[in-house]
Amino acid sequence: NGRTGTLLQIVNGFNWLVTTTFPGRTDPGVDLINASLGATGFHRFLLSATTTAAGLGIPLFAAIGNAGRGGAGHHGSPGNYPERNGVMGVGATDINDQVAIFSDWGDAPPPNGPAYPVPVLCAPGDQVYSAIPGAGSPFKYDSGTSMATPVVSGVAAQRMEADPTLQGNPKKLFFDLKRNLASWTAGPRGNKGGLGRIKA
Repeated sequence: NGRTGTLLQIVNGFNWLVTTTFPGRTDPGVDLINASLGATGFHRFLLSATTTAAGLGIPLFAAIGNAGRGGAGHHGSPGNYPERNGVMGVGATDINDQVAIFSDWGDAPPPNGPAYPVPVLCAPGDQVYSAIPGAGSPFKYDSGTSMATPVVSGVAAQRMEADPTLQGNPKKLFFDLKRNLASWTAGPRGNKGGLGRIKA
């Protein structure tokens, strides 16, 4: 249906983005990666690869998952990887600018050290008009943290274009997004959206 794949396909796609020299560029790799995908639970399948990519200056923005109705801790990888591995987990807000009921949240299990809360921040992800895979109409309204993650990735790309010192420096880019562009007014779901909704 165009919406499923294997962990091996994800790893291979990630490695292709990191190692390929694309037209118009002299160095391999991209400036950032959007991962509107995930596997339920904590899986290390991409953890070392994201750490390596971050060392090359390539951050990953990843959807946290859509099982928030079930309570805390239903998030998935790679969205529940820690920031130190070059990953920013993204949740979704609804049309009322509150954390969407489906958006995952809660402490992520520690790969090393103590647990940490996810997502890092949120973006609009409820009833977004977007292109879709498959036959029929190429556009429809859809909801999910996979709709919110490209918003954050796009804002990150704009920030890098405006400030070249953010390019190739995931730690500085994440800090810039959190400090300057995430703001929050607690609603019915409290702080389950991390630092808040990103402001473009």
